Amino acid sequence: MATVNALTPSKPASAGPASLRVAPDRLEATAQDLLLLAHLDATMALCFYDAVEEPGALLHLRISPPRNTPAPDVTDSVLTGDLMLLEQTIKSLRHIAPGARYWQCKLVAQLPDGDQALGTAAAFVTEFIRAYLSDSIVKLVDCQVRFGAPVELVFRPAMGELRINLVAGLVAGPAAPVS
Repeated sequence: MATVNALTPSKPASAGPASLRVAPDRLEATAQDLLLLAHLDATMALCFYDAVEEPGALLHLRISPPRNTPAPDVTDSVLTGDLMLLEQTIKSLRHIAPGARYWQCKLVAQLPDGDQALGTAAAFVTEFIRAYLSDSIVKLVDCQVRFGAPVELVFRPAMGELRINLVAGLVAGPAAPVS
């Protein structure tokens, strides 16, 4: 089950915002100006922020096959878990910023090259999330399903900024701008 991390974020000696790492199948919500980090490798990140206010959240979901299954499969238990995490995210957003009215979400999935079964599972989960968000307080403004090496996602909810870096440190490309 996902938890909202109560640990103190790490703050580098430089003058930038502190950072907080979000593990797979976890949610981190914040009303502070933080960088939320996620290592994407057969996982997806949902980055929530308000277009006017500064709070936001990062939900990091696994896209992986159930154990003892030859290929990735989206089962009812997987979708139920995702639905519970999405519901918890919406509740957390309402709790940390009850006055926020312009919630938006950017979704990024990172999958290994050539894994068609995992790509199919990711597409199914992505459509499930799209349908859920269309009925919620959140507008999906960007959705990227990427194939290749693992990446490091850096999300700053206070600014709605999202960066995707290759694990080796080279920039893989920015997310599409919010219109």
